[in-house]
Amino acid sequence: MKITTRITAIAAAAGLVLGVHSSTALARGPQSAAASARAQAAGRHCVVHLAEHGRTSCHRTFRQAIADATGGQITDAPLDPAAAASDQTFNRRLDSTAGGKKHARTTLQDTIVVSIEYEHADYGGSSRVFTGTHPCTATTGDVDFVYSNLAAVGFDNTISSFMTFGNCFVSHFENPDFGGIRTVFEPSRTYIGDLMNDRTSSLQWS
Repeated sequence: MKITTRITAIAAAAGLVLGVHSSTALARGPQSAAASARAQAAGRHCVVHLAEHGRTSCHRTFRQAIADATGGQITDAPLDPAAAASDQTFNRRLDSTAGGKKHARTTLQDTIVVSIEYEHADYGGSSRVFTGTHPCTATTGDVDFVYSNLAAVGFDNTISSFMTFGNCFVSHFENPDFGGIRTVFEPSRTYIGDLMNDRTSSLQWS
């Protein structure tokens, strides 16, 4: 009887210890969930359709994202974003989806890519492909497209490099709704610079 009591006591104590560990695990649950979400997001490539109120679709591969962004015009993009960025033939094809109309606003046409924003320098990591319905105008004195909060597409404080297409230059803002410090409108860059690295929260294209 004493032995049984002792075993029960040890089991109860073990249960308490396990309970402590379980509670700790539960307490860490949200952090683990967030880490898991970040892990799942790593390498993801999403398309943001600016003319459709920011409708977003995400894909497992960069190739799938480009096929979506170009309305099926380009279905054989390189799988690796960095390799795609260095492929001049691919970049010319991507830019040609703007129909070559680079000096004036056009009527609505098939979706075109205006910029690709990358998680890492040298066009690496995850990406967000932004599309419009026309090339940007020849001047940077106006704004052709805007996106006010990158948190909505899981890319807040993430951008380290970018490429522009469709005659567009892009300006990166520190805060949502185009607040805080910003870059001038500029074309593709392999590195956004120390001042704005991983600090962009909203975008404008011109």
